[in-house]
Amino acid sequence: MDSNWLHILLQSNSADPLERLKLGEILLNEVSQRKISAHSKLVNDFLDVMTQWLSGSNFKVTQIGLEILDSALKFSPEVLASYYFDRLNILIEKMGDSKQTVRDMAIHLLLSLAYLENSSPTILLDRLTIPGTGFEHKQWLVKVGAIYILKEFLNTSFALVIHQTLQIIPQLCRLTNDPNVEVRDISSSVIVDLMVYGGVPIVQKIQSTKIINDQKMTILMQKYQSTVATRGDLPPKHSIQMDVQPQQRNAFIRRSLRSPAKIIYPSRLSTPPKNNLPINPTTTSAISPSRSRDMTRSTINRPNTSMSVSRYRSSSSAPVSSVCQDDFRKAFNAVPKTTIYSNHDVLEKVELARNVLMNTNEDWSKRANQLKLIRSIILNSDDNIDRRILINSINQLADALEISIRDLRSQIVREASVTCSFIFETFGNEARNIAETVLPAALSQLAVSTKIMATSAATLTTFIVQKIHSRQIFSILSELSNSKSKEQRRQLLILSEIIISTWDIRSKQPILKQLANIIKNAINDADSETRTNGRKAFQKFETYHAELADQIFRELDNSKQKMLREGVASSSSSINSDRENNSRPNNISQKFLSQRSSSAIDAKQITIPTQSVTQRPTVLSKLPKSSTFSTVKSSGYGQLKCRPQQNRPNSPSQSIPKSSSSSPSSSTIQTPIMRIASNLGSSSFVASLTVEQANNLQFAMDKAKDEMNRDIEEDDDFLLAPPKSTPPPRTILQSSPESKINPIEHILKACTSSSFNEKKDGIKQLSSVILDQKLTDFEIRQIGDVLTRLLAEGNTTILIQILETLSSFIKIYHKNLEGWMKLALGKLFAKMGAEALPNIKYALNQTQKAFLISFEPWLQLKSVCQFMCDPINLLVPKSRLALLEYLCLLFEDIWPEDDCNNSIDAGFTRLAIRKMFAWMFDQRSGPILMPACERLICAMFALNAADFTMIFNDLSPECRDWAYRILQLNGQKSVEKEKEQLCNNNDKSYNEETIPIRYDSPVRTDSPIRQQYSNNNCNNYQIETPRRSTAHLANNIAEQSNYIRTQLENMRNLSTINESMTNLHAMMCEGAFTLWNQYFDELLDSIYQILSTNDNTIRKKTALRILMKMCNAQASKLFDSTEIAISKVLQAAVSSDDSTMSIAAEDCLRTLATHLPLIKIISISRKILGQDDDLRSTLILKMLTRMFQEIDVDELSLIVDDVAPCFVEAYESRSSSVRKCAVFGLVALVQRIGMPRMEPHLKTLNSSKLNLIDLYVGRAKSSESGSSGY
Repeated sequence: MDSNWLHILLQSNSADPLERLKLGEILLNEVSQRKISAHSKLVNDFLDVMTQWLSGSNFKVTQIGLEILDSALKFSPEVLASYYFDRLNILIEKMGDSKQTVRDMAIHLLLSLAYLENSSPTILLDRLTIPGTGFEHKQWLVKVGAIYILKEFLNTSFALVIHQTLQIIPQLCRLTNDPNVEVRDISSSVIVDLMVYGGVPIVQKIQSTKIINDQKMTILMQKYQSTVATRGDLPPKHSIQMDVQPQQRNAFIRRSLRSPAKIIYPSRLSTPPKNNLPINPTTTSAISPSRSRDMTRSTINRPNTSMSVSRYRSSSSAPVSSVCQDDFRKAFNAVPKTTIYSNHDVLEKVELARNVLMNTNEDWSKRANQLKLIRSIILNSDDNIDRRILINSINQLADALEISIRDLRSQIVREASVTCSFIFETFGNEARNIAETVLPAALSQLAVSTKIMATSAATLTTFIVQKIHSRQIFSILSELSNSKSKEQRRQLLILSEIIISTWDIRSKQPILKQLANIIKNAINDADSETRTNGRKAFQKFETYHAELADQIFRELDNSKQKMLREGVASSSSSINSDRENNSRPNNISQKFLSQRSSSAIDAKQITIPTQSVTQRPTVLSKLPKSSTFSTVKSSGYGQLKCRPQQNRPNSPSQSIPKSSSSSPSSSTIQTPIMRIASNLGSSSFVASLTVEQANNLQFAMDKAKDEMNRDIEEDDDFLLAPPKSTPPPRTILQSSPESKINPIEHILKACTSSSFNEKKDGIKQLSSVILDQKLTDFEIRQIGDVLTRLLAEGNTTILIQILETLSSFIKIYHKNLEGWMKLALGKLFAKMGAEALPNIKYALNQTQKAFLISFEPWLQLKSVCQFMCDPINLLVPKSRLALLEYLCLLFEDIWPEDDCNNSIDAGFTRLAIRKMFAWMFDQRSGPILMPACERLICAMFALNAADFTMIFNDLSPECRDWAYRILQLNGQKSVEKEKEQLCNNNDKSYNEETIPIRYDSPVRTDSPIRQQYSNNNCNNYQIETPRRSTAHLANNIAEQSNYIRTQLENMRNLSTINESMTNLHAMMCEGAFTLWNQYFDELLDSIYQILSTNDNTIRKKTALRILMKMCNAQASKLFDSTEIAISKVLQAAVSSDDSTMSIAAEDCLRTLATHLPLIKIISISRKILGQDDDLRSTLILKMLTRMFQEIDVDELSLIVDDVAPCFVEAYESRSSSVRKCAVFGLVALVQRIGMPRMEPHLKTLNSSKLNLIDLYVGRAKSSESGSSGY
């Protein structure tokens, strides 16, 4: 594959998306390492395949196609650049893709193509200005992408693209009036950038177009002037010759791309010679050398144009003028100079500013100037001004500033936010009154669509939370936790993170629980970005408040816990033996590690005595006096992993060696302050301690630690004594009567631990405790609750142990678990519906048997029926199936014979039967549940026919008739002896596996009705084998031919026709049908016969699906029978009583219309529309409407004169369905080819019908342009 590797890879291209993805990975790897040959045919074949991938609908294929094009362009630019420009349209179209990643990759590829050595931005910009593409594209996302590319060119290659940009200024001005808000915003931003970069000549050019209305032009001029005023160090604007000769420019742009070496690419960031710059001498002194980044004069010959314009990134270059804290700080000092003479002068100026700001009818520019004046007053107040008077006067502006924050003008909101942020930055907590007043207003602005207002308000809230630490501020913020605005909830989490990291412990202490609740709600939020911010806040919260973070972690479900574990495990610096031995070490949370001592979990440094029995899990180690206090701190789950040595050290030199944990040992702490910080964590409290206070605190901590160790010294000696080999685990657990801690609780906490090894050990210990059979009622309830929660475990190894433990628990304590059984069965059904592994299914079946044989049958029936009818329990179809099968086993095999006459006609049974029928008639789950429902009906009838009759008398006639048919069918089929013998054998094998029942009542024997049902059940569901895959026949021609021949012969038999069609359709879906030339005609003839028959038992929808597959695979073979195919499909749809048949017919007709000759499609359509048949006319109109939307405009223009009169005539039909379809077709035509082209055909319609068409066209355009954003 050294010479023709690309050709070999392209030969394996397939229409299957999975095959394309596999091939894409290989291509991506190869083009990133090898150069592509310059052979034109090979390159064209390569780009044809990539274009085919990009034109498809599969997102992943499109994405990997763009990656391949990008990598190939980077490695072989001199070969591919000119070919890429030939296929530029597909890349431009991908800028309008529905996926953000695809749009970004397309834009990145276009920019990379423009900045190649042998390319130029002018070539790409010229293609974007072609009518109908780029700036004038019908898709608003493409327009946004084109404008973004222009924005990048202006920022990086202004001198190179300015003359082309001058030509498209009218287009940019028109885009500011676009229906879509995103297009309007980014086009306005580009115009402001263009004015900032080009200066007065560009401004005059834009104003001279007269396209932008006066109000919008005023806003643009304000943005331009504010940018220039804010950044006084702008370089001078040089002269720009506005007269551009487009003929010569286009002649250069359209130079042959086959000789790219002739294109001279200018240096984008080099500084031109100063003698060539026509600099204005009056502004030279204002230039900052560090800011001047003038462009090199282009070496491309332009007539009488020699310029170099300074490149400057204005504030509007961010998305829609969004701002941040850096922008605010730069604007703090951008104020007019003000002289303050006295305290009285301060009061007068502040009062004047207050009066102007309170008057919302005042000109907005005056209010903006007053907001700047407030900052100027603060900046220019020297030491002679009384600070107390200044602060009091500023605090009086709280109401005025709140009004400004709520203003509808973005300029006022921004200036007010900057001014308030400057006040908080300067005065801090002394301006608390203003912060509490303006904060609600700022929070309300977060959800507005204008980004300059939303980001200004967000930045203001950040300054408030950073500088103002008060309970009232947090109370205002906490109200956002239930806000309907996702922007407000996102900002709340950002502010919460700031509170956690910047506020002192005294300010945070009263609000910690509320803060924890906010984080927990955010982690469970419906918005993905809010959940991400919540996880970030949780990590910060975990760093500063580990105990509360641990509590949050416990209250989350398993999926959220897993995400938190995966999010913080990689940033953890603690490496200990528990993580090393964990089968999933990266999933341990930082909170789990931070609450354990380094020496307590370092298995390499501590010698543990070997014992043959389970050790006591709750033993506090007696540590030396020099150890840190964190070593005696219990884990977040109440269990210590510390095991002391048999000979405890008596001096610091003999203490336990250091581990690699994040908790340092005492030998590394050099000062009391450092020791306290190690024990309690770094905080403002520790930082404020003196050396003497630190010594006293450390002494008190050591004394408390000695008292704790002295109390449990006897327990330690007992544990370290030589172990006995025979006592059961319970003896060890009870051998220390002085212990005040219940060991069962610690075992249960270990079972719910996030550590894999700890959970596994806890389950083993729990199994041993259960076998002791001396548990109290309270302990039984606790164990039952824990086992119920553990059923949601995802690890299969632990899950099998849990199920075995649960089975033992049920068999021993079932008399105490009657109230617990309902919840446990619900968890079991949910798990049975979710698991697919054979070993897990076997363990679940064994646990199910434990339930069946342990509890009283009537109690089981009541619990299952109540769980089934509880509206809170939403089960998936497979879980519903498990529940119904459980009831079948209960009635068939478990219910005692002497209880047959006992009544099962109870209220909960009647409700359960109604629920069963609701499940059965559900289209999504009905086919799955139908066999189990039939089996359950027969089992109930065999159990108690009288009660069965009473229960079904209250049901609807349809349900009663269905149940009667099922019973009758089972009774008829029970006489077949061969099937009866087969099912008896199955019954014997099942009875051999049944576990003996524990309750006293004998098991009832098989009754004749029960045998009848068993025979029928085996007949319906055990003899029928699932269809085997035919994928292996694709490469075996002989077997494939025999298989197809067999299916075609079976299609002539009415009893096997449906099965044969299903097999053939599945064969086509699997790609195993390759003998088209041999069997196409015969199969097509059979399909036509099936579609013509009136037998409703034949599945004609399957025949339509086969016809669609045949059309997709071999469309050319259907060209001669186009009219016959459409007629047969229409006949099948009209003659069928199935309401869903018309949907299948519409899909089939659309496939035929898009693959078969257009002339024949129009011909047969006109004939059918000329007939008085509403049903056929409706289907044809829908087919043509879909065809209008999919074919090219050029093809549509050729047939519009033939089809438009038919639609106009159908619009006059008496049938409302025909008129509706006709309207949609006319709207599609107007939308594709335009109203001028359709006016000659629509002039016969009256005004009301024309208005209706105009209304639908307007709605279609608005929805297509995405006026509501995305």
